[in-house]
Amino acid sequence: MSTTSCWAFEPKSNCSANELLAWLNGIVGADFGEVSELRTGAAYCQAMHYLFPYTIDLRTVVFFTNVKMDCVHNYKLLQSAIDSLRFVIKSKIIPILDITEYRYIPNLHFLIWFKQFYDSHCKNSTSTRDHVAERFNQKIGYGTPTNESVQKYIAVANTKPESIHKAEIIKKLLDIKVGSKSSEKDPKDAMLQSVLAERNSYKKKLNNIEAVCKQYLTKHPFAYKIMKILQDVKIQEKSFTAQGSSKPNELL
Repeated sequence: MSTTSCWAFEPKSNCSANELLAWLNGIVGADFGEVSELRTGAAYCQAMHYLFPYTIDLRTVVFFTNVKMDCVHNYKLLQSAIDSLRFVIKSKIIPILDITEYRYIPNLHFLIWFKQFYDSHCKNSTSTRDHVAERFNQKIGYGTPTNESVQKYIAVANTKPESIHKAEIIKKLLDIKVGSKSSEKDPKDAMLQSVLAERNSYKKKLNNIEAVCKQYLTKHPFAYKIMKILQDVKIQEKSFTAQGSSKPNELL
């Protein structure tokens, strides 16, 4: 398997940096003002999701941020997506640390490479896509992240395939949760089983004592007295089971 770093060559493009930036903004419905702002990686994640939907879960992408940790997280998702396609394309190593440092040249080089990658794998037109709905109506861009969560947007009903897929996942999770609750044992049943196990353990010990006493029954009067006590216990047990125990075998 061949692995090629993004730094193995200097990407070339017939487009200017502004044209490339406008192209990527158009693909994902964003409004990034500078090439360096693409350090968030969110735009690339959404574009990759369009090309290969099953390689990236957009619910895990941080779309609006300027925090380096979020940017690194997004690029790791993108790298994982590229790695998952190793049987289809040559693997590319993303220079994550250089890109997320808000450096112009690394971001420009990666933008050029991604444009070539996208053009070589895009088969359909993007004109009919709803870019905002794809990311659950979340804002995409470069800035201080807000406290808004994906759950807020999931609540907004729409008919886009992405949202339908999300609804199906939620339904499955809820079914699993309900199923797990129904399968939980009643605490009373668990307590009963514990008591029965303890009683059976003592019953086994008494049976062992009875077996030993039978060996010395004619030699030691003390063994006879123990046997008498054990017989009384058996009589009381039979009386108990006859009065209301529906499963006497569990008590033996």
